[in-house]
Amino acid sequence: MSEYCLVTTTFDNIDEANKVRDILMEKRLIASGGITKMDSKCFWKGEIEHTSEFYLQMITKKVLYNEIKEEIESIHTYETCGILMYDIVNGNEDFFKWIDDETK
Repeated sequence: MSEYCLVTTTFDNIDEANKVRDILMEKRLIASGGITKMDSKCFWKGEIEHTSEFYLQMITKKVLYNEIKEEIESIHTYETCGILMYDIVNGNEDFFKWIDDETK
């Protein structure tokens, strides 16, 4: 089983996404974080909501997930924020070494 993962969440504004990414990087909880603007549509409280969101995708180690989740939850302004972790099933060893070198 892989030791590495991709963690994702979304925000309604770029400033909050940048703030969370910067805090996680300063604490060396993530090796990288990319932000993409996306067109989003979802059910919220029984209604279809259409909005622009900012998708934060982070590369890290699985052992750091709980700390990352707690940090995001302490800052996030969404009433219900989705914080998802995906296993990185395979990859090149140099990339995994880089993740190890750049995270705690």
